[in-house]
Amino acid sequence: MGKLRAGRPFAVLDLGTGYVKTLLMHRGPTGGWSVVGAGTVSYRRPRGATGKLIVSQLDAAEEALERAGSRALRLAGREVRPATCVVAIPSPPAETLLFRHEAARSPEAGPISRREALEIAAAAGSAATEAGQQSYSKRHRAGTPTWLGSNSRAASVDGRPVSSLEGMRGQVAAVELGVAAAGRSARRLVSWCDEQGMEPLLVSEPLWRARMLDRWTGHAVLDLGARRTHLAYRDARGSFRDLSVAVGGYHFTRYLSLAAGVSPSRAERLKIAYAAGRLDEPSQKQTRRLMQRALTSWLSRLTEALAQLHEVVPGRWLCCGGGASLPEMALLPGLIAGDSISRLDRYPVHQPLAPADLCRYLSPGPERIGPAHLVALALADWWLQLQRDPAARGQAVSLAESARLAGYEVDAGWLKL
Repeated sequence: MGKLRAGRPFAVLDLGTGYVKTLLMHRGPTGGWSVVGAGTVSYRRPRGATGKLIVSQLDAAEEALERAGSRALRLAGREVRPATCVVAIPSPPAETLLFRHEAARSPEAGPISRREALEIAAAAGSAATEAGQQSYSKRHRAGTPTWLGSNSRAASVDGRPVSSLEGMRGQVAAVELGVAAAGRSARRLVSWCDEQGMEPLLVSEPLWRARMLDRWTGHAVLDLGARRTHLAYRDARGSFRDLSVAVGGYHFTRYLSLAAGVSPSRAERLKIAYAAGRLDEPSQKQTRRLMQRALTSWLSRLTEALAQLHEVVPGRWLCCGGGASLPEMALLPGLIAGDSISRLDRYPVHQPLAPADLCRYLSPGPERIGPAHLVALALADWWLQLQRDPAARGQAVSLAESARLAGYEVDAGWLKL
């Protein structure tokens, strides 16, 4: 964090299910942070695609970093060397354990003081990290888990969700933490960052979805990735839930490829051009008809997963991801209302996320950013919040220290925030 305070540039690496996306952040002349370079590289393509393909995630990350650096050199007129790299580890291989810690209080006790709230939070962090380490050891006989931070935090008093314990009255104060860890694959990323001359900070990718739910209460986040779709929400107790379905944007590409009789590579380019409105009118109409059928097929997989839930899901959906830019996503509320209205708390509402909805501390920069960069932007904004909020920074460091004592392998970047 000292490097961040000194104004050193940093990078954010989003390891998606089909693409690796990199953003280079630099402090501008007015003191604000802005994106000066972006790079995107595909390392997994739709089935049947031909041509040169980068199959190694690390090779794709290196090329994406080089592309972002080249863009920064052209746009900012100078070479940008990031000092720190925030790496988003997807799930899987990242694993998250939700742990709930409850503290009983006397009926005659007054409001929860600041000291008592901090003691409850510290006890919850210590218990959650120990439980997470034990759970990981049971599933993986060999190896030490790598600490990826806490991707969610929820508090409640007598079953009522609250934003903070301090000042609340009740007999049972509870804190729920989602502690994340990964295995040997994460250690390779640490070594790669060291080779690039950057200090690594590994985080769990669901962190950004939990942050969005904290900001947009009563909403759900629909993240339509290349190969997986995630629906994150908070239940009635305030617990963080992350529903994952093994179908994503490549489903639309494959449907277009088979129906139109073109190669998957050509179908992917057609899908991107269609979402941007760059096709001629006849091609636009034909592609729209096929994309609507693909949307119905994709939605059937999602509604099957929703039907297995036992709690009510918020009806306001914040949509993001590369597939969320398709015009057909505007039809989503009506289709969901017909199939899964009993699982929602209200008539569904679809709201595409924009960079302005995610970023509080970022200023406009020379680089053009789009829906595909929302995950990296959200994590960059979280990283900058730690600089401005000493309480959040201290909380993250304290939890990392508890994880180190519990047996996690904790990078120095977490302990030096």
